[in-house]
Amino acid sequence: MNDVLAAADLLEIHDLYAQYAHCFDLGEPGAAAELFTADGSFTRADGRVTRGRDQLRGLGEGTAGVRHLYTNIRIVADGKDRASGRCYNLRLRVDAGAAPVIHAFGLMTDVFIRTADGWRFQSRTSSSW
Repeated sequence: MNDVLAAADLLEIHDLYAQYAHCFDLGEPGAAAELFTADGSFTRADGRVTRGRDQLRGLGEGTAGVRHLYTNIRIVADGKDRASGRCYNLRLRVDAGAAPVIHAFGLMTDVFIRTADGWRFQSRTSSSW
């Protein structure tokens, strides 16, 4: 498509990545569900799918002590109110008194939808390397 996202849209989507990471890293993983559309989905690297905000609220179980880092973010317009994104996903396990270790590394492939509440994830797909 020839659609181009405005700078404000790009910044809002970049901030969505940061908000998502902070929800998990600051111990509020259930809040990440609000960053998705009502029918949003998360597909894990093993193919398991979590769909809808009620299920997405449980997505962060077992992530205490893990820090999320997103790099090389690329966002492309797929229309006026839709965009796709990709980024590298590095998760570090950070336990007290121990050096951080790589918990997971891979690629996140995302679809974003502009809603009345701003840009939201419609889907996130994780792949591990």
